[in-house]
Amino acid sequence: MTGSLPKFVSAPFWNPFGKNSIAHDPATGMMFLVDEKWERTICSYICKEAKMEGNSNYGVIYSQKLELGPGDSFWKVNSNEAWKTLPEGSSHLSDNLQGISCILQKGESENICDIALESVAAPFITYGSGSGLRDNLGLLRITIPAEKEILRFVVNRDEVPYFLSMMIKRGSLDQPGRGFIFTWPISFGSSALNPTAESKSAASTEQIIAAIDSLQGDITWRKKVAFNSVQKYQFFEGVDLTLCCNEGSGRKLVTAAMDAGLGGATVEQWKLLSPSGDPNQVSRARELCLMTLDPAKLDAVLGNMKSNQAFESVYSGAILQGKVPQAFTYLAKSS
Repeated sequence: MTGSLPKFVSAPFWNPFGKNSIAHDPATGMMFLVDEKWERTICSYICKEAKMEGNSNYGVIYSQKLELGPGDSFWKVNSNEAWKTLPEGSSHLSDNLQGISCILQKGESENICDIALESVAAPFITYGSGSGLRDNLGLLRITIPAEKEILRFVVNRDEVPYFLSMMIKRGSLDQPGRGFIFTWPISFGSSALNPTAESKSAASTEQIIAAIDSLQGDITWRKKVAFNSVQKYQFFEGVDLTLCCNEGSGRKLVTAAMDAGLGGATVEQWKLLSPSGDPNQVSRARELCLMTLDPAKLDAVLGNMKSNQAFESVYSGAILQGKVPQAFTYLAKSS
């Protein structure tokens, strides 16, 4: 998955009163499944090889526990015993993290990016298309424009209320059709720092923060102190469904899910990588359909996709299922 990492660009020296602007560096996101007993070892290995140890602005890595749903034969869990030879886990991996995703109209992400960049979190931005009900905004029925931007970033779990409140307010997500925001649990990981374009000091702010992270053992010291002023919003819990299917089939399968009560979905373009000689004949051009729904509708949604051959070879669909502790969007008042 390709996307970008935004960063602040300092105002020119000849304009001391100028404001920082935001530039976007190209970035790549990857997802793969491993045996749970090796997750920390593998994350530590990637963290080291990608130079993320003590230098978090090289990227972010995290582990999330997911359930394999229908079509689970598609997913290949690497249980290679060679992982035993890798060194012990890194002390730079924190157990106190949580993820936040925000789906916005195209061109609206920079308003939200400011909130993360003013702190120490660097969001990862990708682009997709949406399917949703545009007129009936009832419970869990959200309006998302056809072209949209998806922000994902990882923060200290204690900071989640602050970021949720600020992002809802800045993005006007309490208004019809403005967007959707939700959180997802993380077992452990490293948080990406805000990468600035340049530094006139011997050590950048990011390097200083990374050094303190190392001394403290995690990032809990970054906790915000003004949480008593956080505005309260009405959140709901949900189920996070990710449908991986052949490119071009996502919209049809999402429509089948919507017929069973799904409010809408985000469709992203992905590429499947597999070892050479892999006998699996699944298309390498894939789509990921990201769905959040009421747990009471889960069986009906999965059943309707199954009846539309979502998990057969014609679409090669497969489901990953996770938890959504908190979600927010505009909900029309019931009459």
